Amino acid sequence: MLDQTVDLSNLTTKLTVFMTEENAKRVQLHSRLFKKLLLKYAILRSETKEILDDIHVLLTDDKWLKLEVLAEQLNKSDDVLFRRCLFHFAKCMEPSVIRPSAVTVFDTNIDLLHWYRKSFRLGQDLNDAILQWDKHSTLARSTTRSEAQKAQKCLQLLHDSAPLISEQLCEHGLFWFKSTMHFRQVLSEHPIKDKHSVFQSALFSVLHAFSPERFSIVKITINQKSIDVTDLADIEPLLVEELQVLANSAKYKGDLEHDVVAMTRRFIATVTCIRMVTEKYKSAIIDVGLDGFKADKFYLVKKARNLLRKDQFSELLLFLEEHFEQEIHRHDYIANLLPFYFEKK
Repeated sequence: MLDQTVDLSNLTTKLTVFMTEENAKRVQLHSRLFKKLLLKYAILRSETKEILDDIHVLLTDDKWLKLEVLAEQLNKSDDVLFRRCLFHFAKCMEPSVIRPSAVTVFDTNIDLLHWYRKSFRLGQDLNDAILQWDKHSTLARSTTRSEAQKAQKCLQLLHDSAPLISEQLCEHGLFWFKSTMHFRQVLSEHPIKDKHSVFQSALFSVLHAFSPERFSIVKITINQKSIDVTDLADIEPLLVEELQVLANSAKYKGDLEHDVVAMTRRFIATVTCIRMVTEKYKSAIIDVGLDGFKADKFYLVKKARNLLRKDQFSELLLFLEEHFEQEIHRHDYIANLLPFYFEKK
């Protein structure tokens, strides 16, 4: 209401100290526009009392950011104008300042205000994550910026894909993703338009920079090739340790006159088979790793025989024999065999 009075004397007095020939007219203009907005909106008069008394408060804590979020309640043009006024007041006091709702990556300020307005926690998490990504990325600076933008795009697609995801992200922020496997599970259950998974990869990279211990990638190495076994490590870390031991064995390193390329290919294929089996029978390998395959009279080997192709199963048997350091006989996993299938005593 225009019959209200607004006193900007403290604000203008304290800003005068920072004014220069270059910014004086701009600051004075926005002071007048700021006053008109305060006269128009009671909520602004209420929420800006602190900065009217002392404009320095604008640059302390999250005051500026909270006012930017509050401006969502204004009409669109007034929202933009109010935020522009705050920016020029802040820039008058601190020329190098950027909006608190933006994060700088390389030469670009990425606007996160719409995230803060959805959820202050989510906006802050994303801000911190992108800052960590910018700090630790070893990519070219322009690529680092591009990946941060793609990560934001992926999060937007996920947010819009289902109300449940939107609610959880707004409530818990980025820590709603409990682990690498949970992140992949969410994307599997709620697929987004992401050809070649470029957005998904970018978001995961940003999450990893944000919280390396939570969003880790576990790999095993064989003959200078790496295999992502994060899903297996999530089920049973001992299994991954045993796979790495086998990868380092003489057989799979090609030290027994085997072709290195062929052995590497066979090892990777066998890890895929183990992944297929353990995905259906997780409880069988928990705490015991590969030894779970011979527990309960080779129960898991029997299940693998039904689940895998003949060539896959044969390769898995050779792999397990290498681990057990003993032969696995047909009567161990096939019931009611005729006597000549058994070992001679």
